[in-house]
Amino acid sequence: MIINPYRFAAATNFGNASRDFDGTADYVDLPSIESTFQSSFSIAFWIKLDDGQAAASQMFFGPQTDSPITTNANRAIGFVNASGNVTFSYIADGNQSRNTMENALSDGAQGWVHYVWTVASGGNKVYINGIEDNYDGIDTGDMTGVTMGNFEIGGTSFPIGCRRINIFTDIYRDFTSGLIADFRIYSKELSATEASDLSNGLHVADSLFGWWLGNDDNLLDLSGNDRHGYGFAPLPDNATFGDASRNFSGPGGTDQISVASSADQFNFVHDTKVFSVACWVRLEAHASTVAPQHIVGTHVSRPDIGSGEVGWAAFYDNANATKAFTFLISAGDGGVYEPLFEVENQIDADGEWHHVAWTCDATTLRFYLDGVEAGSIASGSATTNGNADDNLFIGRDPGFDREFNGYLADLRIYDVELSGAQIATIIGGTNITGDLQSHYLRNTNDETDAGILNLPGTEGGSVTFHTADAGTFDIDGPLD
Repeated sequence: MIINPYRFAAATNFGNASRDFDGTADYVDLPSIESTFQSSFSIAFWIKLDDGQAAASQMFFGPQTDSPITTNANRAIGFVNASGNVTFSYIADGNQSRNTMENALSDGAQGWVHYVWTVASGGNKVYINGIEDNYDGIDTGDMTGVTMGNFEIGGTSFPIGCRRINIFTDIYRDFTSGLIADFRIYSKELSATEASDLSNGLHVADSLFGWWLGNDDNLLDLSGNDRHGYGFAPLPDNATFGDASRNFSGPGGTDQISVASSADQFNFVHDTKVFSVACWVRLEAHASTVAPQHIVGTHVSRPDIGSGEVGWAAFYDNANATKAFTFLISAGDGGVYEPLFEVENQIDADGEWHHVAWTCDATTLRFYLDGVEAGSIASGSATTNGNADDNLFIGRDPGFDREFNGYLADLRIYDVELSGAQIATIIGGTNITGDLQSHYLRNTNDETDAGILNLPGTEGGSVTFHTADAGTFDIDGPLD
């Protein structure tokens, strides 16, 4: 998963800046890290709370699959409750180990504090400003009965600034109000010396799994392991696109954006076959085998049948293929598609932002994932099939089925083939407006088309608008 490697350079230092979380909606999401929590790990970070005894609990980080605890619950969270008690909780398959700090935080604004939480089969520890806490005498990190190998959260992402509960309904809640900096995850139990070194501003590189919120204004993984952070949108703070998204609810829903009187407007895709289609996608059910998940097109997302209708479709398919991004063009003759282009095994987790793009020059159809060409196929020659049988649909195909489950942002349709360098430019947050026929899902809460065709869409169902909500860069750092 990438977020925007063409936009920022990685940080070279830390501790002189932070991320400001507003306590109502801000958080930074990280890719799923389930396997790391199935054996010894450590989490280290600086935090400066706006209130040590807020009206409700504030979650510093973490995913969980329970609320309340059940026999198959799993969680890895840190939080402070309304009484100022700071607790770190690890649960694997319903068995819990907790560390609650000896002294509660005071009411009101807090100063910078450094926490290191280490989790290992022999017991869990918490270091505050480099010194292990004495705990409250009850929750002391005892791991008796807890088997770390049983920890299981599937593809659930890991948020900083709140917790994500993935049971029955998937929600982010209990947001932190304050500053967080220098957030690190290690795939080992840090020693007391290493915990002390981190609190004193020394870098600890051994077994560094991921590292975020350094001195630069970005959400990149500074460890070099490419586990970049993100929010509800892929390009936080970008001026006109990428700083907002639309949420589509998936199978059984009616969420869609349809574009009236557009059946004759995108013939260059299925006839001349000179085009580019690009979009940011965040799948929330990448392993679902229920049905293909339609991104955009004038044709149903059905690769398993021939079609008597003219049109094209771009979609994600784990029902007829294996985790494939797919593009099809139908001549409407009931025969095979020309082409049917499936690029399989492209992603392995939910909740990650990816940029997808298909380009064609009337000879070769190419697919780019996160700015890198992932495959190509002969496109077939140009044809004269005429208008599509359906209008353009976004998030749900024209057959009123095969709904997208997740988030879409910055959808573009060009009548030229974009180069790899141009796709990288868009991923990096710079607009390319030449030959841009339609441009949907930008930073404004509407269905307008900013492209040449200017074809407004109409929302159906309950498509939800989201801004990035990834907090705000702040120059207040713990090591100033």
